Amino acid sequence: MDYTAYGLRIRSALALPFRSAPSLDEGCSAPECGGAEKRTGADVTVRIGATPARLLNPIGKHRRWEAAPGAFLITVDEVARYLVTDGCDVLVEPLGGDEREMGAFLIGAPFVALLQQRGLTTLHASAVETEIGAVLFAGLRGAGKSSLASALVERGCTLLSDDLTGVEANADGRFLALPASTCIRLRADSLEALGRQPRTLGKVQGESEKRLLPAARLRTEPLAVRAVYVLEPHDRAGIEIQPASWAQTREALLLHTYRKRFLHHLGRQEEHFRTVDRMAAQVSVFHVRRPARSFELQALAERVAAHLRSEAGAHRPPLPPPEPPATGRSLWKSAPETAVARRRAVTVALQGRGSLFEQAEAALRRRLAARPDDAEALLRLGDLYRGEGRLEAALDACRRVAELRPGHPKASWLCAVLGGAALPEPPPAQAVWPAPFVRVCNFLPPDEHQALLALLLAGREHFGNPGAVGLGYIVDRARRGLAANDRIVDEVRPGFEPRLRRLVANTLPRLGMVDLGEHRFEVQVSVYPAGGFFTPHSDDREVMGIQEARSINCLYYLHRQPKPFSGGDLLLHDGEVANTHTRIEPLDNSIVLFPSRCVHEVTLVEGDPADFGAGRFSVNSYVWTRPVDGC
Repeated sequence: MDYTAYGLRIRSALALPFRSAPSLDEGCSAPECGGAEKRTGADVTVRIGATPARLLNPIGKHRRWEAAPGAFLITVDEVARYLVTDGCDVLVEPLGGDEREMGAFLIGAPFVALLQQRGLTTLHASAVETEIGAVLFAGLRGAGKSSLASALVERGCTLLSDDLTGVEANADGRFLALPASTCIRLRADSLEALGRQPRTLGKVQGESEKRLLPAARLRTEPLAVRAVYVLEPHDRAGIEIQPASWAQTREALLLHTYRKRFLHHLGRQEEHFRTVDRMAAQVSVFHVRRPARSFELQALAERVAAHLRSEAGAHRPPLPPPEPPATGRSLWKSAPETAVARRRAVTVALQGRGSLFEQAEAALRRRLAARPDDAEALLRLGDLYRGEGRLEAALDACRRVAELRPGHPKASWLCAVLGGAALPEPPPAQAVWPAPFVRVCNFLPPDEHQALLALLLAGREHFGNPGAVGLGYIVDRARRGLAANDRIVDEVRPGFEPRLRRLVANTLPRLGMVDLGEHRFEVQVSVYPAGGFFTPHSDDREVMGIQEARSINCLYYLHRQPKPFSGGDLLLHDGEVANTHTRIEPLDNSIVLFPSRCVHEVTLVEGDPADFGAGRFSVNSYVWTRPVDGC
């Protein structure tokens, strides 16, 4: 079966929900293929066959997927395993699913990885053709992307894509939205708002609450992107549309990148940052805030259509802010500055979140004033506080939910995580719940803490030594820091490891673990001076074919007093692709433990770039165990 989607010619052994294509007989256009598929002329070939259970040396390894440059492997339990290679080949091994199920899951994460391997930008957005060009509707799940796109198609627009929009730059540098979808996936309430009967439409495989609405008009050629509307439900009456600043535009494009965590492991993250910078200079972004409850789809569509006619076409993207002047002599010597400049741009973009946090908190407080027993609002408030590092306030909100609804699974889990208790039953396999962690303050006695800090402050020559194999400067697309050589590590390990062993043994139930079995400890010492960061990642992968993996991360923090820097927070993400997280401040003489499989990052450190002693120091320890197959 031959199809066309996202500008690609696809020959598939499985039925796919794309536009049928004429017989393919010219040759593969992907440069990675080297003409291997010239017999079919397909850009992408989908085959049935046996796949490996694991990649040989993955950069990223998670519970359900593994990734490396040019290779992506994902398992959907009781359906199939998918191996995606070089952006042109998909090998599908059935694991109990029928052809319809295997095809439905193929156009999810596996196809996103394929598009990213080919260098396309993947946005969590629906797209339509309008009078001004391609317009995208982005937002979190349930924001109304597909519903708004379908309402505009009913008003005369033409469908480009639903839920996943692929974007690429043409030879002139213009960003084009690529046509893909033939149907729109909608819930029953949205269909009824459009005057359709849900029972007359086919169901979406794997999403029983949604139906497939065939689009009345389909575009077949790429179209320049002119605007992106970001849908954001709020708790006020009325619909608001506001243009975004350059920083907000960039933040929105990064936030609504589909499966953005794949990019680093596929070796595409730095390229994606550059693409977003260029796109932010071409595309206008508007924030559309609409009532979270009791809003009319047709009223929203009319408001957006009117805005398109009157303002969007004439609007020009804002210019990026000027680069801040350099201060002091950098500790990074001749290392390239692009990575830290990029992270600083993200930090600037996020500085506006203070007011957004206050608005969101106030909205939830108003909702709770009207309905004090609103458990959903309390859980959202708890997530809001976790994201800001206000863990006590988050715990109070979760305890109120537990009182209102005894046995509530997520509330019980959060109460255990934030309250320092053993974890209850593990969450369902598909659930996106907060990562477990343990934080212990005053981990070392005061004299030992001060002695360790003095050792590190006096050891500048032992950090960032280019001659130390495996250590030294850590400067790449994902992170920036300084690591100590073996002389420092050998002085730290003897007094540190015995305490750590006792702590790990006592905290396993709080991390959802019972017995580590045979294990060993790895100890590193590092510092993040001003400009240091680490993008989202996990540490549970196997290394160099060694048949063991990291199971627990143990991060001990120390720094001068008063605290000489800002930032450097640990963010523990709620799953691989979630937009919520727990923020943990690096408190002096504190240690944080969490499972190595959890996705986490270190936010940008701000301070004096010329003062080594003003950095965020840490002793990073890892518990290595033998992995269990299938975990």
